[in-house]
Amino acid sequence: MNISDALLEEHSKMQTTKIANYIGSSQNRFDLLLTIFLSGNQLLSQRASHVFSYCIEHHPALLKVAQYGALKTSLENPQHDAVTRNILRALQYVDIPEEWQGYYYGKCLELAMSASEPVAIRVFAIQVMFNIAREIEEL
Repeated sequence: MNISDALLEEHSKMQTTKIANYIGSSQNRFDLLLTIFLSGNQLLSQRASHVFSYCIEHHPALLKVAQYGALKTSLENPQHDAVTRNILRALQYVDIPEEWQGYYYGKCLELAMSASEPVAIRVFAIQVMFNIAREIEEL
């Protein structure tokens, strides 16, 4: 399967599930999806972000420490609300590495407190903050 072509074929839950199932637990296929997701193409990024969140939900070990920096860049310069929403949706399923907890907690606090953000983004941001705070007694 050509992931880019499959993403462009149609935008549906069925197609998202089909692509996520194709990727499965394959690190190589996931890395290719992440490259497409971070490519800068708005349509591909939006659609790949949905598949990305499904992959992480079912295979959280696919997200490697080195990839958190790329996700940070996408959160700082989102191409579409769907990208932000799906990054946060995915982050609720992983244990964020200690070196990234400060950044993601702060960013999620910023997003959760912003009245201009869509409700789904704010809810996922609160969940990510909660997950981080469970691990840090001071929070």
